Amino acid sequence: MKNTAFSIGLLILSLVDVTAALFAITGTSSPALITFDRDTLSVSSGVPQSLTWTETDIAIDSTSGRIFGLSLNTMLEFDPVGGAVINSNSAPNMNGLAAHNGTLYGISGTSSPSLIAFNADTLSVSMGVPQSSTWTETDIAIDSTSGRIFGLSLNTMLEFDPVSGAVINSNGAPNVNGLAAIPEPSTFTLLLGAGLIWAFGCRRRC
Repeated sequence: MKNTAFSIGLLILSLVDVTAALFAITGTSSPALITFDRDTLSVSSGVPQSLTWTETDIAIDSTSGRIFGLSLNTMLEFDPVGGAVINSNSAPNMNGLAAHNGTLYGISGTSSPSLIAFNADTLSVSMGVPQSSTWTETDIAIDSTSGRIFGLSLNTMLEFDPVSGAVINSNGAPNVNGLAAIPEPSTFTLLLGAGLIWAFGCRRRC
C-alpha cells in the first residue's frame, strides 16, 4: 500500500510537470510564430519581422495544446513545433483572443462590444456577428475551470454569457490594457491536493 500510494502521487505530479515555452506573433502580411525560452526570455525559434499589427493576439487551448493567433482580420492556427501557419480564415474587426475546449473567442465592436466565437477546426464564426470596428484597447480572458468569459473594451470591464454572447455584467476600468484570469478552484484541484497529502502521509506512517 505504501509504494502504490506514493507512485500514484508521482504520476499525478508528472502529468502537470510539462515543458513550457512562451509564444508570440510577428509580422504583417506573413505573420509567423516566435518561441521564447521561459528562463532566459530569449528567442529560441523563429525570426522577428520588422513590423507587427497592433490588432494581434495569441491563445493556446490548454486541453489540446493547439496554438491560435489573430493578426489584423485574420484568424490563424500555427504548427506548435515548426511555427508555420497551418490554417487561416477571415476574422474582420476583431481584437483579443482566447481558446477554451475547442472554441476560440474574441471581441468585436466599440459602443456595444459583443462576443464572437469561432470553430477551432474551420476558424469560421460559430456565434455572433463581427461589427464594423473594434477598439485596439481590447482583450479577453476565460476562466478555464468555470468557463466564465471576461472582456476588456476601452475602459470597460465586461462579462459575457458564454452561450449567447450577451454582456451580462460590466463596470468601469479606465486606462488599463491586457487581461488574464486565474481559474477558480475546482473539485479536481482539491482532490489532487488531498491525494498528494494522503500519498506522502502514507509514505511516512503506513
